[in-house]
Amino acid sequence: MLFIVIIGYWLIGNGTSELASPFRLQDMKSADRYFTTMTNPALQGTYEINSLTYGSANNYRKEFNQSTSLVTKSVDGSAFVDNWSALRKKTFGFGSDQMPLNGQVWYPDGEGPFPLIIAVHGNHIATDYSDKGYDYLGKLLASRGYIFASIDENFLNSSPFDDLLFLQSLKNENPARGWLMLKHLKVWEAWNETKDNPFNGKVDMSRIALIGHSRGGEAITAAAAFNQMTAYPEDGNVKFDYHFSIRTIISIAGTDGQYKPAGQTTSLKDLNYLALHGSHDMDVRSFSTLNQYNRIGFTEGSDYFKASVYLYGMNHGQFNTIWGKNDSIGLNNKLYNTKQLITQEEQMEAAKVLISAFLDATLKDNNDYRSVFQDIGYARDWLPNTMYISNYMDSQTILISNFEEDIDPGTTTLSGGRLIGENLKLWKEEKVEMKFGSDMYSAVKLGWAHMTDTDTPSYTVILPAQQMVIGDNSSIVFAMADVNEKQELADQDSLIDLTLTAEDKRGNIATLSLSSESYLLPMFAGNIVKFPFSSLTPTKEPVFQNFAFQLIEFKKNNPNFQPEQLSKFSFVFDKTNEGTILIRDIGIRNNNAQNDT
Repeated sequence: MLFIVIIGYWLIGNGTSELASPFRLQDMKSADRYFTTMTNPALQGTYEINSLTYGSANNYRKEFNQSTSLVTKSVDGSAFVDNWSALRKKTFGFGSDQMPLNGQVWYPDGEGPFPLIIAVHGNHIATDYSDKGYDYLGKLLASRGYIFASIDENFLNSSPFDDLLFLQSLKNENPARGWLMLKHLKVWEAWNETKDNPFNGKVDMSRIALIGHSRGGEAITAAAAFNQMTAYPEDGNVKFDYHFSIRTIISIAGTDGQYKPAGQTTSLKDLNYLALHGSHDMDVRSFSTLNQYNRIGFTEGSDYFKASVYLYGMNHGQFNTIWGKNDSIGLNNKLYNTKQLITQEEQMEAAKVLISAFLDATLKDNNDYRSVFQDIGYARDWLPNTMYISNYMDSQTILISNFEEDIDPGTTTLSGGRLIGENLKLWKEEKVEMKFGSDMYSAVKLGWAHMTDTDTPSYTVILPAQQMVIGDNSSIVFAMADVNEKQELADQDSLIDLTLTAEDKRGNIATLSLSSESYLLPMFAGNIVKFPFSSLTPTKEPVFQNFAFQLIEFKKNNPNFQPEQLSKFSFVFDKTNEGTILIRDIGIRNNNAQNDT
């Protein structure tokens, strides 16, 4: 009897409330370093907000067929999905050849034209409509001068009844999720050119963003890929001719690799990308979109950037007001440690700050907000005061080494450079190990342990002999992650620090400490499952943190140092006795990507 009571109490309870956050944003980023004239991007804007719905006729949801709703034509998506059952057709009233184009729109009361944002949910119970859950973003962004459409793809979601308890589940629906976004854009393109339509001339079709949550976070990459293709990779008879000006895509707790076009991962080029993920995500339990982050490339001379932010204490569902705390279904939710989550209001506030800032930077060319992603300290007064790890890369960076080019640890990605390790306990290049296996991107792993006072470990990057464009305002940049799983850290003094040295062609050397820019944060522990089962699942994984050191700062420490003559720089492990780290994306960034905020 006592055992039954204990089990019952364990199931009813929400877990432990202990959420250790020793490295909160406001503690790690002091206010005196971040003077800014920027306003909080999560504040309501100056526009009055209008809203309406649109949908295909005879809709399965009445809200899309109101008297004020705009009418769209259904589309044939049968080439993009398999196993649409008779039960599913009966429930929704249509088959895969008559998919509706439904959406809820929030838009500014003004002349425009305004940038267009299409947002899509992910997988959830099909009849618990997910598209309603982003109204907080729609209202904010409409007030700030964007048209925001949250579209309905619930008919592609799981339905235990229609799928006969998943024995007849819909198959291969992820391509349809992305393709439908492009069909919605076709509708918006037509409306923008149609007289007497309320959106005639009000949509800036040269400034489009896609936002996706969960499987929607993968749908946006499929849409961006299909947008540039001539035909569907799985059936060349299905022709594509879209070529919309999709400048920005934003993934919220997104999946990756569920759909591989023609069996290949989705690589994208020349767009802006933001990936957000919570450490306590109980659905997509690893930061899987870091793979996609590392498959975003830029053309030399273009002006794009990508960023990722890992948010401590945040889960999968609280980015959507319909989903909330529960990241699973039924009794499965009772396994999870939901008491460790920050509140839904705080999680939505974090989403509003980061998404609004990213859109302003990429669709409205407000480059001040780019600094938030170069250094998240600029958002210290706006974001909930929890822990964050952020990464950044842009098209103004000359990439020296991302460790993808070969298996030789002594060569750089940029031809002609060299890498030299000295007195290291560990030095190898490898695929990054995440919670549930290796990801698809590489890094160099360096380990050290001081044995004497004279054998200081170091890792040196020697630049190619050919001339590189480098000046006073250029920066040495790299991404770094701590991979010590066992170490328990309680304060800043326990964090890894090191010395970065820069040397010019005349042998002049200048130094800066890593901590002068920022301390390297440890891996965050997300105890997702309740005690005592928390030890049975991985709780930590390495998430890369970006660093940037302007060469002019080195010159302040040694006036003889000539930045334009930079020949090499080194990571000298002289401040922390032992440690193991990963490094990737080593490069030189030029000043046109920097901001005096």
